[in-house]
Amino acid sequence: MTASPARDRFAPLNLTRACLQATAEDAAIASRPAFTFLDIAGDPLATWTYAQAWAEVQRIARGLLALGLAPGERVLVRLPHSPAYAFAFFGANLAGLVPVPASPQLTDEEAQYLASDSGARALIAAPASQLAGFQGVTITPEQLAALDGPGPLPETIAEAPAYLLYTSGTTARPKGVQLTHRNLWINATRSEEHTSELQSRE
Repeated sequence: MTASPARDRFAPLNLTRACLQATAEDAAIASRPAFTFLDIAGDPLATWTYAQAWAEVQRIARGLLALGLAPGERVLVRLPHSPAYAFAFFGANLAGLVPVPASPQLTDEEAQYLASDSGARALIAAPASQLAGFQGVTITPEQLAALDGPGPLPETIAEAPAYLLYTSGTTARPKGVQLTHRNLWINATRSEEHTSELQSRE
């Protein structure tokens, strides 16, 4: 039996697999909605089932690795709030890469700092949001939509970094906070336990 990732930091664990794979491969659930993206007014723009979302992030994960990126390398995601943003994030995570989510409201100077400080090897951004002098791989939304490559995808361990999140930097330079797959698994499990406990009291 595989040890719980809460106890064994070397146990296999991946944020994206944990969110999507089991439901996408369950015939009773696969066709149910997994993501619905809303416009500013809150109206639905598009919906993906679990099976469709899982296929999309696997395609992007394979494609990112086919570009020569290696597990553990950072990928700065600088896109507008959109389906592409979510799928780029999950695709990078599934590939064993470390997505660095950036707010679309950041200035070029602020985004340059995140790229430099994180050591990003890739940037996913529209042409208008690309960074001058960036030395890594630059991927446009159009390229992202066409990415693919051979499998299989790597397996990550619980203690591997899942993503790198930067603080707001209101009083100083933003600081990167690295979250592991294990961190997120424990937080999600505790949240579910807390919700179940509250519901049992009602």
